[in-house]
Amino acid sequence: PTVGEHDAILKAISSGDVYLLQELLKGLDVNTALSSTDTLLHLAAEHGKEAIVYFLLRQGLKLNLKDREGRTALHRASERGHTAVALALAKAGADIHATDQMSKTPLHLAAQNGHESTVKALVHEEKKNQTPLHLSAVHNQPALMALLLRVGAQINSVTQDGLTPLHLASQSGHTEAVAQLLEGKADIHVKDKQGRTALHCAAAQGEVSVIQLLLAAGSDANATEKEKKTPLHLAAMEGHTKAVSVLLAGKAKVGAKDMDGCSPLHHTARNGKERAAGVLLASGKSKNVDDKNVWRRTPLHLAAEHGHELLVGLLLENGAKINSMDNKKDTPLHCACRDGHVGTVQRLINWTNGERANLQATNNVNKTALQVAEAEETQAHQNISTLLKRKIRNWRSKKRSTILLGKFKRSEWKSPYKESVKT
Repeated sequence: PTVGEHDAILKAISSGDVYLLQELLKGLDVNTALSSTDTLLHLAAEHGKEAIVYFLLRQGLKLNLKDREGRTALHRASERGHTAVALALAKAGADIHATDQMSKTPLHLAAQNGHESTVKALVHEEKKNQTPLHLSAVHNQPALMALLLRVGAQINSVTQDGLTPLHLASQSGHTEAVAQLLEGKADIHVKDKQGRTALHCAAAQGEVSVIQLLLAAGSDANATEKEKKTPLHLAAMEGHTKAVSVLLAGKAKVGAKDMDGCSPLHHTARNGKERAAGVLLASGKSKNVDDKNVWRRTPLHLAAEHGHELLVGLLLENGAKINSMDNKKDTPLHCACRDGHVGTVQRLINWTNGERANLQATNNVNKTALQVAEAEETQAHQNISTLLKRKIRNWRSKKRSTILLGKFKRSEWKSPYKESVKT
């Protein structure tokens, strides 16, 4: 859509005007992203516009598309406590167990924001597909599980989302229930609708004892889900340091790449998980420190972009290239300047152990880091501009002094050849 159409669509959604939206969408793809990766459904869910949501559902749009934070429309509705919208999406087939980049489900977001009615609605909807064996796994009741299995309960039965009792027990960290299911020959390789195994579920929650049980039973430490993330990716992005160590000991690949080309180290860098990053770097002997994702960004780019100053230092100490360029020719310094991270900028420009930050590097729109900072008007960006200007002045002053010193030394130097000619 054009800028005018875009604004009109946003207004129609926020005001709940179904008829106007219907007119505006003629000839347009209902799954189109309007801003960043926000779809029409994301925005309708966020504003709690039930009529708009039902209208969009009738258009046959994709329910589980994710935004830049990995969140679906159901995440958006749940986070804001729009119970009717959340329930409509869940009944239409939205994935209740979908996780965002922080491994949070819609239920997590509803609970952490205190939306009790939304929590109750989602829990009720979730329970509708669960067998007694699923429920006993969730509530860690191994004795009841044993009884159910003796009377013929299907150990690998799945919910609408493809979750087995083993998935649920694993993500809840119920070691006894997991042990009971493994003893009953539960299939450790079953994947849910997101492509996750029980090991993925345990890793995402940092359930070390469960991870150890599953690995001992033969779970694949390098199994990938739909986004090509391994259990190590999920443990690393959440900063579950002990889980990361256990998975690495179980032969998880430290350099595994997900669908965006991100390694586990990329995710620790983005999320500021310094201790987990340290474990990964030690395991890989720093050989993955400059791995690039599909946007040619290294972990250092991501740490700088998100202002994780300590992680920037850790990556540099482990040999990260300070002037690496992404697909827009941005260096980590460009990234830190753009987002106004003063401490991170200081860490980068004061790094002296090896190659130094190139203050003159330009990106694909011919902007230096200073020019990127000057394009914004916040106090943080002004502070960064001052820091960079001072650093540049000092650098130029030293350079002039070096040149003058060189000229002085040359003028004082006498050629022994010329002296011998005179004599």
